[in-house]
Amino acid sequence: MSWYSEVLKRYSKKTIVTVSIFLAIQIMFAVLNFANGGTFVWHSITPIDQPSIFERVIYSALTFVTLGAGLYYLRFYQFLSLLFGNDRQSYRQVKSLIWLGLMWLMYAVLVPASVNVLNAIISFLYNSILFIIYVSPDLLVLSVILITFMMKRQKILSKKEAQV
Repeated sequence: MSWYSEVLKRYSKKTIVTVSIFLAIQIMFAVLNFANGGTFVWHSITPIDQPSIFERVIYSALTFVTLGAGLYYLRFYQFLSLLFGNDRQSYRQVKSLIWLGLMWLMYAVLVPASVNVLNAIISFLYNSILFIIYVSPDLLVLSVILITFMMKRQKILSKKEAQV
């Protein structure tokens, strides 16, 4: 039997009791805080702004290194060249239409979606930190109570062991 399974078996009851007391006191403080009028409000923040039309001029380069490079590595342009044969003008027109479509996709879909995802992640982290700060005073009081309880319990257990 490994050492961690022995430790888990030995201290499982003590851990369950401690966690149960911790959760009960935390719920009690949350109800007390709510009864006193304290509220937590989830804020929607957007620290990353959508780029302006002037900043989107770089989308051609961004398209070139992402979507355009992907089509190049998939040999799409070779297939397109074989499809049109010797008609280079039609090949270039279709290629420019594809390029404009890729730039529109980058401009209208991919960059705004990326910005929205980043804003959602930052907003979630921001609100999580706010919630931790909101709960911190209760956790501090709870920690003091829990440490006091554990120290008294340890003294009681050590007295019982000394009697045996």
